Amino acid sequence: MTQIKRTVSVVRRLSHRLAQFTACLCQVQPGAWPAAPMIAIALLVAAPAVKAQVADANAPAGHAVGVVYPTSDAVDRLRLSQLAGDTSHLDEILLRSPSLMLTDTTALHRSGTSLTWLRPDLYTIINSATPFTLNDGAMWAGRGVSTRISTGIDIRRGRLHLVIAPEFWTASNADFVRNRDPYKFFTPHPNYLRYGNGYADPWYVQPYSADVPWRMGKSPLKRIWFGQTGAWYNTGPVEVGVTTENMWWGPGIQNAIVMSDNAAGIPRIELRTPRPMKTRIGDFNARWFVGALAESPYFDTTSANDVRSIAALAVTWRPVFQPTLTLGFTRAVYATSNGYGNVPLRWLDVFANTGHPADRPPSDSSLYPGGRDQLISLFARWVFPDDGFEAYTEWARQELPNSLHDFIVDPTHSHGYTLGLQYRKPAPVDATTFRIQGEVTTIEQSGDFKNRPVGVFYTSRRVIQGYTEFGQPIGAAIGPGASSQWFAIDRVSPTSSYGFMFSRIRWNEDVRSNYNWVPYVSYCNHDVSLLPGVRGGHMLGNGYLSGELIVGHRLNAFFQTQSGCQPGAPSKIDLHPVTVSISFTPFSK
Repeated sequence: MTQIKRTVSVVRRLSHRLAQFTACLCQVQPGAWPAAPMIAIALLVAAPAVKAQVADANAPAGHAVGVVYPTSDAVDRLRLSQLAGDTSHLDEILLRSPSLMLTDTTALHRSGTSLTWLRPDLYTIINSATPFTLNDGAMWAGRGVSTRISTGIDIRRGRLHLVIAPEFWTASNADFVRNRDPYKFFTPHPNYLRYGNGYADPWYVQPYSADVPWRMGKSPLKRIWFGQTGAWYNTGPVEVGVTTENMWWGPGIQNAIVMSDNAAGIPRIELRTPRPMKTRIGDFNARWFVGALAESPYFDTTSANDVRSIAALAVTWRPVFQPTLTLGFTRAVYATSNGYGNVPLRWLDVFANTGHPADRPPSDSSLYPGGRDQLISLFARWVFPDDGFEAYTEWARQELPNSLHDFIVDPTHSHGYTLGLQYRKPAPVDATTFRIQGEVTTIEQSGDFKNRPVGVFYTSRRVIQGYTEFGQPIGAAIGPGASSQWFAIDRVSPTSSYGFMFSRIRWNEDVRSNYNWVPYVSYCNHDVSLLPGVRGGHMLGNGYLSGELIVGHRLNAFFQTQSGCQPGAPSKIDLHPVTVSISFTPFSK
């Protein structure tokens, strides 16, 4: 009870200041931060801790680590070690963020200050034909070369934990022809209010509305963003903080349906468990936050709706009777907002009844701006260390059932899911062996769309920017109404891994299937990418260097098949994109 009272007291004392700071933080879009003000704010926030470091002659010596992104090589190696028998972080990996993946995250430095340099982390991706950006955080990997670099410091003193880890990224954002022949290939024409300077995706105007521009403007991009920055106060069982760092909720390797690092981290106030809470029935981990979502410059012409709120909750449970099984629950409720002032007060939105925004007849293509929308999911991961095997799943819904009867009769209404597995041939953790990975994700409309209205994942009739942050979906990287299948096999050792992978992605299937195409086109104009590739990584003296090469084949790009489905039909566009990515992640000496 003492710890709980302490937590409540701290939350009350800090809530006002955190709300003010978050409101200021949220008002700046990821693409709009100049370097000087950002660095000034970071130094201002860091000043007390830095002063303490200078004043304390007995402070521990500094050391260096790298930022551990939610989908980095370090996380992949951690999952591999769990298959080899290290089950010490089974809970944390399913609700992960960089600040909790750093070295020595749970220690309280009661005497002295710990100052840790976050070494520069470098990531580069080159796309030859079209944008291809999956789980790249705030960075938009358009056509051409895109590069992200992050660095900073990690400061801990007593119960205070401060991370200053801004990101700088650039993107060529080169032009590409989306509609190869406007006389042969159809594309909807949105009205001028939703034209987005010509870069709004015309397929996501109405009734399935979302802020997902097909290109981020016409010019090369240079951006600096808070990145993985945040400040937390540890009360014992709970930490309270303000941050913009990325998160990943769920067991997926390629896709997380409710919360991923496919977009910029959400500016937010959060409560979280810094370590699993042990009880008689098992270990619990939790995250609860309220934050603000930003609109991209390529959505509409009004600034009155640029702000949205989001409140989200995630809980995991590792049962005492099956310690390698982890069960989880997530819910995110996003809503329209008149400004930033009321965003920090919407903690309880996560428990609100959002109704059924998509429950409109097919003939009704209107939008009804104003109100709330939601996503909810259940997930599980079961690890079998003796066999080197794990299986996992995430099952999500856009709408809650009307009743228990409704759920029993139609449990798959508005659902999506991920199924996955990973196998590492049993061997000591320091041995060379091989591993196999496979994952299937489907967030296309459920089969009952013929009988009752179904929305499209990450779109909304009420919150017309959808479930996005600055123009990118917050959930699965494959985007609205899509599906994917992914397979990989690697030779792995303590210092390296080499292998190949293959994936298939069907893009934007729901907007395609709901359009009234002519019959001789409708069954064969699916936009599908086949993505075979090779990948590898090797541990160097002070970090891990990895890379991928994908030589793709995109069939009927942007639904461009107009002259029929017969073999050899001339009016179709197939692309042959090549993607190369290279990353260097430093680690502690």
